[in-house]
Amino acid sequence: MTSSGGTLWKFPFSGVRAKFYYGEGNLRFREAELDIFEGRVAGALDLDFTPGAAPKITARLNANSIDTKTMEAALPWMKSFPGLIEAASCDITGP
Repeated sequence: MTSSGGTLWKFPFSGVRAKFYYGEGNLRFREAELDIFEGRVAGALDLDFTPGAAPKITARLNANSIDTKTMEAALPWMKSFPGLIEAASCDITGP
């Protein structure tokens, strides 16, 4: 899957690429890359839609070289944190 740009919720992005798979109630995105805030977020995302259970999301993401000034239109509170996010990562699972 690829896109040359658009808006994800209120966040404008300039490109997205990912391989995705669906089976047994699970939607999995692999080798995902999102060009956003003049930087890149990459990793994997799983959405589990097991019948009878709350949907569960697992995200393992890394971000590199994002200037907080590029985030201010979507996240005005970032004005309080000027600078460059050289590297950030998250590994989150939950409903």
